[in-house]
Formats: sequence, C-alpha cells, structure tokens
Amino acid sequence: MIGPGKEQAALQALHEIFIRARWIAYESGSKELGDLFDAAELLPKMIAEPTDQTENFAATLDDIAERFPGCVGIAERFSQQAVTVG
Repeated sequence: MIGPGKEQAALQALHEIFIRARWIAYESGSKELGDLFDAAELLPKMIAEPTDQTENFAATLDDIAERFPGCVGIAERFSQQAVTVG
C-alpha cells in the first residue's frame, strides 16, 4: 500500500522508471525490450487519470499481448478479474 496522498507520486515514479528502462533497453541494443517498455509506459498514467480509463488500459494490454506473446496471460487475467468496489 502507498500512503494516502502519495498515490499520484508513486504512479508518476513508475511512469518515469518505465521511460528510463526503455532508454536503457534501446541503448543496450534490445529493441524488443525497449518496445515493451514503450508500450507499458502509459499504464501508470491511465491508473492515475481521474476519468475511467479501463477500456484504454485493457486495449493497451491487448496490444502488448499481441506484440509480445509472453504477455498474453497478463491481458487475459486483467480482463477476467472481477470488479470490486470499496
């Protein structure tokens, strides 16, 4: 758990880490890994949005799964997860 009031900062930190990891991957010659980080970098921003980004989040996961077959289970688990409120 992230303490109250720090959620946005935590998600921004994740976003920045993805950007840095993408850069490191591309610089080291790993285009595939760089492309994966590139695709994933917006996920934390979607979580932080005040408007419902569930469809965009799921679509991004589906795109990642299509481009990176090892990630198929991630998109499937997200889609199958029951919605809980509260």
